[in-house]
Amino acid sequence: MHEPAPLSSGLRELIAAYTSYLNQCEFCTKSHAAISSELLGSEDLVWSVLHDLEGSSLPENEKALLRFVAKVTKDLPSVHATDTEALRAIGWSDFLRPYGLGII
Repeated sequence: MHEPAPLSSGLRELIAAYTSYLNQCEFCTKSHAAISSELLGSEDLVWSVLHDLEGSSLPENEKALLRFVAKVTKDLPSVHATDTEALRAIGWSDFLRPYGLGII
């Protein structure tokens, strides 16, 4: 999670916290949220993302990535090429594959 990568460690920890939150794992949510808060410099931002992604101040491209993460987490069979094409259209690329985000 903290090796050099195209995504910042803070964003990777936020993705882990968000996935854990969606999976209702309180321990993992809190631990990843704490690390993400430290790395991103804002506990308020992290918890606002977890409780209300759309209302949070996260940049729109990162919200789109987390929407994709939610779809993969909650309804993997519904993920289609159009989902990944939409991410590519806003600047995300297949470089995310090694980081467990499975953009295909």
